[in-house]
Amino acid sequence: MSNYRVRQRAVDVNDTKLFIDTGPRPVNRRPYPSKAPQQQASNGSGDEMTEGRAWTLLALSVALLVVGVWLVRGNHYAHLHRRVEAAYYEYLQEWDTQHAAVFAVSEWQLEVEGHNGSVPLAPSTFKSKRVAVPAAAAPGTAAQPASASSGAAYDAGTSNTSSSSGSSRRRAAQSRLLEFRADKLLPLLFPGLKAAPLLDQHRIAHSKGMLWRPVLPELRRGRGMTLVGRDGATGAESRVELGKVVFARERSVPAGGEGRCMYDQKGVWQLDNTCGVHEYLWALCVKVTRDPATGKYTADTELGGGPGCSDESGWELGNWRRLDPRKGRINGRLYLPQAARNATTITVKHTRDPSVRERDILRRTAPNMEHQILFHALGMAMIFMGAVVLLSVAAFAAPKLLRRVGLWRGAAGRRRGRHHGGKDSDDDMD
Repeated sequence: MSNYRVRQRAVDVNDTKLFIDTGPRPVNRRPYPSKAPQQQASNGSGDEMTEGRAWTLLALSVALLVVGVWLVRGNHYAHLHRRVEAAYYEYLQEWDTQHAAVFAVSEWQLEVEGHNGSVPLAPSTFKSKRVAVPAAAAPGTAAQPASASSGAAYDAGTSNTSSSSGSSRRRAAQSRLLEFRADKLLPLLFPGLKAAPLLDQHRIAHSKGMLWRPVLPELRRGRGMTLVGRDGATGAESRVELGKVVFARERSVPAGGEGRCMYDQKGVWQLDNTCGVHEYLWALCVKVTRDPATGKYTADTELGGGPGCSDESGWELGNWRRLDPRKGRINGRLYLPQAARNATTITVKHTRDPSVRERDILRRTAPNMEHQILFHALGMAMIFMGAVVLLSVAAFAAPKLLRRVGLWRGAAGRRRGRHHGGKDSDDDMD
C-alpha cells in the first residue's frame, strides 16, 4: 500500500454519499495450482518408506539373519573351550601333586662364554588361570594343596552355579606356577653399552625417537651359553647347552614387493629382490624336563618340536623384535631402541608347567579357535542387525505390505473399498 496513493471519489446513491477507492489494489496471484491432499499422499515423499524400499529392507534383514545363523552354527566353539578347560585342569592337578614341589627347590645359573662368573636365575611365582572344577570333583576330589615351601599353593574358591535347592557347588581352581628368571642380560654381558651414546641427544629425542646404542658387531657375534641346574631333591647337577646365542641378527624374509617389505616387514628391499630385516633378541625361554630316577634336567624338544616355551616363537629359544631402519638409523648406523636396555631376559620353565601345556592344548584341540571366535562374534552381530532391520520394516511398512498382498483390510480400507467399488485404490504404494 505504500507504493501508491489511495484516491477516493464521492458517489451519491439515493441521496447517500459513498466514498469509492479509485486507486490500484494488489492481486494475490498463485503461479502454480496446489495439488489436492489426496494426490500428494498418493505421490509420496522422499522420506516415506515405499513398497520397493520395504521389500528391499525385508530381503536384507532375512539375508542377514540367515548368514548370521550359519556363521554362529558353523563356528561354535563352546565344546572346544570345555575340552581345553578340562585338559588345563588336569595339568593343574598334575603340576600341584608331582612337579611343583620338586622344581621349586632346584637352583639355576647361566654361564656365558667370555663373561666372568655366572648369572643366577631367581625363582618367580605367578598365578595360573582360574578354571572351573568339574562337577564330579566338586564335593571334595579337587587337587590337594602342595607344601607351602614349594611355592605352588593351591587356591580354590567356591561359587554357586544354580540357585535351586540341591544344586551342586562348583569351585574355581587356581595354582601358583613357578619359573626361574634373570633380567637385563644385554647391559650385564656388554658393560660398554651402559654409557650414553656419543650422539646429539636433542637430535635423537626430536628426530628419531627413543634410541639407545648402535648395533655393534659384538651383538652379532654368537656366544656360547649353558644352563647349570642343581636338583634340590637329589643334589644332581645338570648342564643344558643352549649353543651359540646372538643378540642381533639380519635375515631375509618373504615380503611380496618393495612396499610390503618397507611398511609391513620394516625391512630394506635388496638388489636381489629380497627383503632384509634387522632384529634384536627380546627374550630367551627354555623348557626343561626332569628324570625322576636320576634328578637330571634336560631341554625338552618333544613338546612343539623345539626347546622354546611357546608357539609364538616357533618353539625356538629366542623371541625377537624387529628394528625399523627408517626410525632407528642415524648417519648410516642402526641403533637399538630404548626398550632394549631392560628387555633381554632368560627364563627356565618346567615342561609340565600348565602355562606351557596350554599352548599345546590349543594347538592340538582348537588350532583355529581365534578365527572361530571372530566369525562367531561376526555372526551374532549380523543376527542383531537383521533383527533390528526386520523390526523396523514391521513397524513402519507391515500394514501397507499386508494390504498390498490382500491380508490386511482395516475399517478405513473397507469403507474406501465399498466407496470405490471394492478396490482400495488409495492404499497402493508407489
